[in-house]
Amino acid sequence: MQEERFQTIGKSQIRVDAFDKVTGRARYADDLSMPRMLYAGCIHSIHPHAKVTIDKSKALALNGVAAVLTREDFPKSQSNLDFYYCTDEPKFIGDVIAVAAADSPELLEQAKALVKITYQDLPGVYTVQEALKEDSPQVREKGVGLTDGIPDASRKGNVFLESYKPLRKGNPEEGFAKSEVILERTYDTQLVEHAYIEPESVLTYYDDVNGLLTIRSCSQQGHMPREFVADALKLPMNKVRAIQCTVGGSFGGKFEMTGLMCARAALVTSKTGRPCKITYSREDSILESAKRHPFHTTIKIGADKSGKILAYQSSQVENCGAYNNQAPWMNIRAMVHSAGPYKIDNIRTDTYGVYTNNPTPCAFRGYSSPQVIFGNEMIMDELARELGISIVELKRKNLLEKGSRTATGQTLIHETLLKDMMEDIIKNTDYCKKEQEYKNQTGIWKKGISLVTSYRGAALGGEGVDSSGAMLTALPDGSFILNAALMEIGQGLKTVYAQIAAEAAGIAFEDIMVESVDTNSIPDSGLTVASRGTAQGGQSVRLAGEKMKEMLLESGRVLLKAGDNEEVILRNSKCYIKEHPEKSIPVADICIYRKYAGLPLATYQWYIPRPLVNNEATGQGEAFTTYAYGVSVAEVAVNTGTGQVKVEKISAYHDVGKALNPELIRGQIYGGIMMGMGFGLWEEVKMKKGKTADTNFDSYHIATAMDVPDINIRIYECSDPEGTYGAKCIAEAATEMIGTAVSLAVQHAIGKVIPSLPVTMEKVLEALQK
Repeated sequence: MQEERFQTIGKSQIRVDAFDKVTGRARYADDLSMPRMLYAGCIHSIHPHAKVTIDKSKALALNGVAAVLTREDFPKSQSNLDFYYCTDEPKFIGDVIAVAAADSPELLEQAKALVKITYQDLPGVYTVQEALKEDSPQVREKGVGLTDGIPDASRKGNVFLESYKPLRKGNPEEGFAKSEVILERTYDTQLVEHAYIEPESVLTYYDDVNGLLTIRSCSQQGHMPREFVADALKLPMNKVRAIQCTVGGSFGGKFEMTGLMCARAALVTSKTGRPCKITYSREDSILESAKRHPFHTTIKIGADKSGKILAYQSSQVENCGAYNNQAPWMNIRAMVHSAGPYKIDNIRTDTYGVYTNNPTPCAFRGYSSPQVIFGNEMIMDELARELGISIVELKRKNLLEKGSRTATGQTLIHETLLKDMMEDIIKNTDYCKKEQEYKNQTGIWKKGISLVTSYRGAALGGEGVDSSGAMLTALPDGSFILNAALMEIGQGLKTVYAQIAAEAAGIAFEDIMVESVDTNSIPDSGLTVASRGTAQGGQSVRLAGEKMKEMLLESGRVLLKAGDNEEVILRNSKCYIKEHPEKSIPVADICIYRKYAGLPLATYQWYIPRPLVNNEATGQGEAFTTYAYGVSVAEVAVNTGTGQVKVEKISAYHDVGKALNPELIRGQIYGGIMMGMGFGLWEEVKMKKGKTADTNFDSYHIATAMDVPDINIRIYECSDPEGTYGAKCIAEAATEMIGTAVSLAVQHAIGKVIPSLPVTMEKVLEALQK
């Protein structure tokens, strides 16, 4: 593709929602209010596993209390996605055991305090190690046991059978037999809070025009609130409507819990006939919301003395909490990337989750990749040290390149920039020079530097079907409305969709208004996840734009009275004959003509990606249509007296395919770096027997403006035909490798291995004292 071909693609167009957000005009769910609206709230269990009895009589006797709902009040108490709308046997401290609704927030708090709950404690399971013990209590009836380390449906236990994803390539036993150096290590990652700026909020009411039960919420999934409400209340889905609000951050977290909240509020509305709003406090949000899956990973790696990796074996076991619908899909990605971005002929990995009485993990930016990368890069770092060679030399020998076969046996047929990017970042950061200089430091403050490489399957790939739909409507004045079912959740998707539609249709960017998702206006296109919005979700927008252009050119040719051999051009909302550009008409004239000629002014297009064939028993096959690549260098200073870490500089180089909007991409990378630093150094919801004290940001430490280091970003483009106009992905790739990079830089500074995240001040001091 040549740059001059593009009208809007590749340009940093200003965000279409920027003005509303900076002026405060954007409306979030909690900004909404209605006459006679009830305020509802949830009563969460304070015990991680128990049976409860509930006395709500005193609460209901309080004047102004409209409802107190418990499990028996729900037509269906357990959702299709495993979680409970309301339960009388809580399995973690965030489980909801009652929902109260009152005329005011003050009355709501009084009502919640008057609900009497009696707990009968039950045995709990909290860690991966406890869950895998043969005599451990069974958290869920559907849990299974292990036989020779493999999930076995004939045995009872705590393994989530549907989450098991094996990978088999080559002959690992033979590879290890040929290896001259073999290492086996175990690494752990932690439970992490999403920490979006907007806590969850939902509003339900009956529309006074058509009587539909209507939902306004902060959900990151436009159509899923409707499914949750229809499921819980046993309603036909055409009796429920969901309309998107502005979303104040999500990162994967505003899906299941927000849907459950919609159903709870909807039941209050159904029983009282009144609008109902539930808005969580930060404490409620952290208590109930899903988190990042903690991984317990054991890796065995074998290589010859030159550094060529001959065999790789691992078990990746995640703590799934009490309920989980994500692990079966997340573990496809974890399995595919389990051996890292390296050329290895012999691989065996087993990935699965276990049930515990901890908070439930779910989708979180990266969807297993940050945890997997930590294990990959830690073992590579230790292998380089054991071989007595630099990590640069080890990576040069083993990194994937065009023509390589991945762990799933997929041949990389498209341009692969990973090695080029690594060589550039090594040169531009003086990596090798600094690595040597930092080996003989004196003084309390010591510097460290690290090099991390990663790759990411773009969009859903083998995790699901990347289909999507979009509708583009022309209006008589030459303006356009675009409807698409994937959602703007802060990432800039509306802006990019306007660019794609403008490019494909030949109309001006500013002439397009992108509508928010409304389930009565656009069919479902699946989840806004996996960084699929642009690369694959944008394909239906492109198709709709191309069809609109075809329609407009057909009528433009008539109005311009173009000859059979004359080419008609539509660009920037003007239609003209190529040989006579002075003979032009505005697109508005074409729209008016089509209106009165009775010709269609709208098009709906559905995109279906090419199929991917995979073997579930071995994990072999084409896992994703293409891959995005990343390289990062982190530079830190560590106070060996206090354990304090200062991140001085992060360099992040990313292959994005085609950069449709470079400034939006840079914004994603900046945010991803800060989130990754938190994962590597500070963030953890610390659990003790299923309970936590980390329910607000006074004890849960996230990165702040004071922690922002010097950041050096470089965007690489390549020729890749798979995504929309060649786009790959960036939202998740931006954060995946950063936690590992900063943690390794700290370890290099102090000369100690810290095999778990986050690398806190306490862990630094403990390592130094060993």
